[in-house]
Amino acid sequence: MASFTSIFSSPSPFQDVVDSATSELLMNQDWTKTFEIIDTINRDPSCSADMVKAIKKRVGMKKTTVIIRSLQLIDALVKNCSFELHKAMSDQWFSLLEKLAIGRRGPEVQNESLLLIQRCGKAFKGMQREAPMFYRLY
Repeated sequence: MASFTSIFSSPSPFQDVVDSATSELLMNQDWTKTFEIIDTINRDPSCSADMVKAIKKRVGMKKTTVIIRSLQLIDALVKNCSFELHKAMSDQWFSLLEKLAIGRRGPEVQNESLLLIQRCGKAFKGMQREAPMFYRLY
């Protein structure tokens, strides 16, 4: 039976494409799907919040491979998408990354999340005012 929150929360319209880009069956990052997502966000930055919602759902999964592919997708999006995406990634969302960095989901997830935090911190070092969540987490 569906939970109370799942009945009333609407799924992201981008959940399917994010699910396929972060599939547990992938041995490596699916760059075709990744660039499809990047192109979608860059064509229509207003979809950033829905895309982040779909990715956040995948990061919350228990399967290590799904979490790692999701973190790799986030890395590519942060580097290649507009500031609308960065704004959609709120401080609350970054607290999730911080929790992953603690290591409760295993050393592979911990390592990937720490690498992502480091890359984002360095990439946005000059944008502390515009994107404080990246630099503060770093």
